[in-house]
Amino acid sequence: MFSKTKNLRTSKKTINSKIKGELFIQKMRELFMQIIIEYSLKGHFKDMYFHRFLAGRVVFLYGTSTAGKSSIVNVLKAYAQSQGRDWQITGTDHIWRLHIFNLFVQYSYEKSSFIQNYFTIEEIFDCLWNPLIASELIFEKSIPKKEGEKIVSILLEFRLVQNHLLKGLRPTERSFFCERSLLPALSLGQTVIIDTAADAGDIDEFYQVLATSLVHCKIDLVVVYCSLKKLIERLYSRNEAALTSLSINHGRPGAFPIEQYSIMYKKTNIQSHSIDNIEFSDTQIPMHLPEICKKLDTLISKQIDITSNNYNETEWVQAQKLIQRSFGLNSNSDTAYIQPKHDYQYLVNTGEESAEACAETLLKTLRL
Repeated sequence: MFSKTKNLRTSKKTINSKIKGELFIQKMRELFMQIIIEYSLKGHFKDMYFHRFLAGRVVFLYGTSTAGKSSIVNVLKAYAQSQGRDWQITGTDHIWRLHIFNLFVQYSYEKSSFIQNYFTIEEIFDCLWNPLIASELIFEKSIPKKEGEKIVSILLEFRLVQNHLLKGLRPTERSFFCERSLLPALSLGQTVIIDTAADAGDIDEFYQVLATSLVHCKIDLVVVYCSLKKLIERLYSRNEAALTSLSINHGRPGAFPIEQYSIMYKKTNIQSHSIDNIEFSDTQIPMHLPEICKKLDTLISKQIDITSNNYNETEWVQAQKLIQRSFGLNSNSDTAYIQPKHDYQYLVNTGEESAEACAETLLKTLRL
């Protein structure tokens, strides 16, 4: 009995020692990661001696929603295709969709394979967001009735299980999926152009991917800028067009693009460091914007057959106060100089230049 008790105590000590050892290793790994990320964010990544290989090049197009990133990306895609350039042009939204679809594959390989025989990844997620698109695509692609019914059934099932599958994700999984998606192209020396939103944290995350993979590549951060006043105008035009065409996938029925502005930019007291100035009057949100967003939200509720809880009557006032608070704008006479929070190499202003002109500027300055 004494021997068993002693062995039990010894086992507990051994287990506790292993746990402490694992925790120590984990803490050291996290510390190591933090040093690498901070070092790389300061632009010294090229000086690090432990990289595995010289890889390709990453260009981040970084801006708020509705700033014009996608328009520039479309011009760059057309250029790459016409010139035979071996570029991988993607967006963090697309990478995230690939990740979610990978969850569907794990959930049901047979159903995922079946639907992928007829629809692209983008089409699948368009259908998940707006089920009316499925019937349109089935008609356009002349898919037989039996197969079409099965597609609709699979899409419905995927919609029901999507949130459940996402809850099971570990924080590290997205980084590993990002690595699996992009590093093969970089290892071949290709240029990867990534459209990323202001509130996604994707840039820091990608640095982490590079650090854990010990990969060295050139990274250029391009700020795609649009003034707040212009952003509000575009947001209205975008939602009006989506409402008129009944194309809810292209709308932005919320104040989050305005909120992203405060996430991406900060106030600076040094005029020479600023990229623009913002006045108190620029923060005023015209009433027709919330009104059309509410109409679009109602349309979304009808099209996807749910009671929408997304629309919030107070979010516009909150967004306006957030901008005013972030840039210290308290009265009509107040003006603030602004600059991006992230260090960046280049900036294009889509409020002053067309997408074609911005893309041409990037091709020249980045020497793509």
